[in-house]
Amino acid sequence: MPRHVVGVMLRAEMSLTLDDDIRTRLRHLRSGIALEFDGLPEQEVQRRFDAIVEGLLDEATFGDFVPVLAWRYAREELSVVAGVPGEYAAD
Repeated sequence: MPRHVVGVMLRAEMSLTLDDDIRTRLRHLRSGIALEFDGLPEQEVQRRFDAIVEGLLDEATFGDFVPVLAWRYAREELSVVAGVPGEYAAD
């Protein structure tokens, strides 16, 4: 696992205890979003996803919804960055 992912996960553990299922979902969503936005540099996509996860974890009192919210917010942000037309793109 890349160091920055480990760093995000370790910071998350300090503010919120994540179970293995949530960690696994975050890893899968992080990989999936990088594939979905393959026109953008992978490191940029992953950096933005990690930043969103970190922000959510700072505010979360439990982690169940963090993966789906991170995926949703990352898709919104990356759609705008990529200029993808659709419900998230800036008009």
